[in-house]
Amino acid sequence: MDNPRSAPKDWSADLKKSLKLLIEVFEKMRVQRFKTEKFLNLDIPEIRVCCDEEKQEITGIERKIQGPSDQLVEECMLAANSAVASELIAKGIAGLFRVHPEPDPEKIAEFSSLMAQSLHFHTGDILSSRDACIHFLESIPDDHRKPLILSNFLRSLPRAGYSVDPAIHYGLGKVQYSHFTSPIRRYADLTVHQQLWQADTNGRLRSKKSLKPIAEDLSDKEERNDNAYFAAVDRLKIHYLKQHGAMEDGTMYEGVITKITSSGLVCDIAELGLYGFVPMEKIRGGAFRRTKSKHKMKASNSHTEYKIGDFVYLMLDSVDTVRGTAIFRPAL
Repeated sequence: MDNPRSAPKDWSADLKKSLKLLIEVFEKMRVQRFKTEKFLNLDIPEIRVCCDEEKQEITGIERKIQGPSDQLVEECMLAANSAVASELIAKGIAGLFRVHPEPDPEKIAEFSSLMAQSLHFHTGDILSSRDACIHFLESIPDDHRKPLILSNFLRSLPRAGYSVDPAIHYGLGKVQYSHFTSPIRRYADLTVHQQLWQADTNGRLRSKKSLKPIAEDLSDKEERNDNAYFAAVDRLKIHYLKQHGAMEDGTMYEGVITKITSSGLVCDIAELGLYGFVPMEKIRGGAFRRTKSKHKMKASNSHTEYKIGDFVYLMLDSVDTVRGTAIFRPAL
């Protein structure tokens, strides 16, 4: 996509022509989808653990950012999923729909208050309109605060799940959406495949009533799967740090304070995609106490203070590969 001349020599002229047309169509689809559905751009870089399966070793950690080729695949996938949901509804076929409820006003108010008090960033009235929410996302400063703001915003939103009734998908801005095609084949996708196959072959369709417990079960299992996946990836990252002697070589990491507790600081270490904990006893400068807002911590005998959103330079102090925790200490 970046350089058409870099195409492999064995690609035919027809293939390259078709690919060029697909790219042009994808770009127009994305622009049109934003105009009509006003989807929320919530892309956060993914930190992946690279492994050598033969040697069973962790070889590194890489930062994956969605590029145009990823967006092309996503756009085609979204179009297929939307078309299938529309067909299920038009033909009166019971199916599984992907839904994402609108945010809870109370949780959004808590998020806005936290951003204003800790980062001095005013979100505006996010819930007043879709345009207001998009304006908020576009106004987020492109600095160390951005991942912190986005991650907190995502946590303030309800989880997406499955339902037998079509409803809004808040993040995508869609009202008819199903899971039908994906680089992976989820059970939800297969269930929809089966329903459409039965309809096309005059077979026996599942009823809406019989699909309801499946939708609930899949939503629960998806949450458990996500939690297990993130916990496993965090442990792999911690094994990598231990494996490469990060505690002995004195490597410094940039962290952003995301939470202040009575026992210490929780920091987001972006280059590792990992949350690290800095215990109170590891912080030099005397005794510290949290302020009433709990977004700031001050030393009792000096002007030293820490607040949510602050940059801190950290060094790895210890790791627990069983619990999946990493303990850091201030580098300065």
